[in-house]
Amino acid sequence: MSLVASYDPNTVQQLEALEKRVDRFFLEASVIPEDQRQYVRFAKQYMDIEVDIRALVRTQKRRASNEETTKQAEILINLWNKDMQTHKAKDSLSNFMVKLRATQYERLFSAMLDGEVAKKLD
Repeated sequence: MSLVASYDPNTVQQLEALEKRVDRFFLEASVIPEDQRQYVRFAKQYMDIEVDIRALVRTQKRRASNEETTKQAEILINLWNKDMQTHKAKDSLSNFMVKLRATQYERLFSAMLDGEVAKKLD
């Protein structure tokens, strides 16, 4: 019996695709003037990315002995939902928040990918 889930190349692929979408989201936001970053302009992207994150969470919950990656995926969906709700409530997204969140998501995806790749080495 394994205490940690085995390496899953599909999870790596899913994470890399999702990381690219989130990176694109913040890169696009960074080139739009700050006074034009109303929530409605980003609503579809928020929803599309949320659907993919929710799929990731479900996939990780189905894997045996995968508590750590599941916890990370749940942190990801909670952070994404919080950011979406904040953007919706303020109806703006500052340059500071774009940079902060882009860096935060980059770190989270790196940790998740590193964790999955480490399973390959066991």
